[in-house]
Amino acid sequence: MERKFVKKNKYQNPFLPKRNKLDIDKSRRKRRIFLIVLIIIILGGLFYLLVYASLWKIKKVSVSGTQKTELITEIRTLVQKNKNGLYGWIIPKDNILFFSLQDLKSEINSNIVLDNLEIRKKLFGTLEITVEEKLPVLIWNETNDYYYIDKLGIVMGARQFEQLEFDLPFINHGTTTQVIVGKKILDEKNIDFVRIVLAELENKFRDIRVVQLVVPEMNKNNLYFYTDQSWYFILNIDNDITVSLNNLNRLIEQKIEDINNLEYIDLRIEDKIFYKLK
Repeated sequence: MERKFVKKNKYQNPFLPKRNKLDIDKSRRKRRIFLIVLIIIILGGLFYLLVYASLWKIKKVSVSGTQKTELITEIRTLVQKNKNGLYGWIIPKDNILFFSLQDLKSEINSNIVLDNLEIRKKLFGTLEITVEEKLPVLIWNETNDYYYIDKLGIVMGARQFEQLEFDLPFINHGTTTQVIVGKKILDEKNIDFVRIVLAELENKFRDIRVVQLVVPEMNKNNLYFYTDQSWYFILNIDNDITVSLNNLNRLIEQKIEDINNLEYIDLRIEDKIFYKLK
């Protein structure tokens, strides 16, 4: 049997006002505008909370690894300098969420000589800074000029004699040398050798105290160690330190009756010892 489909008439409630297409479009536009405004308000509120709320401001700077008041004050001054101002004219630099640890690290390393520097953010509003001071291992001395030298052979900074804080041997090339702060003046190989020799003397030969070292510019493999008893000994950095120092001690015990009469001991050749009396 053939089925016929009849199109149903649409009936509208006669008591409700008839809505045309234009009214419907206006209603939809109003809803969209309302939603957009609402989203903008919500995002603006979140932006304000994340950027300007006092919750995120840096309120405390903790410095550990040193007891020096001067160093701690200098670090905090640099932190204050870095957290002043705005990023892109909008975001406060003292907001811990956006604060640049790399910028601060570069600023500190540019102004303070340190062996190690670590900076961490800690909620809420705390910067934790851990430092390891770069300590000198030698003092470069020419006439009345004094400079701290670090373990890499780099000049750390100039000092007056009365400002010297560390009891370290003096060292130079034996000739006038241009000294530039921040530049390398000694090879690391020489520095390592000197540190080992001094440690061995401290542990095994306490009667021998070195106060001055000379590394000749023309032959840096030879090191001259001047003692506080007005005699010196010469070592070659390519030789075995233990063998050289044992030879030094053996000679003093067996051959030198009065150490005050000794001028120098030459230990540059491992199987031979040369010495001279005054």
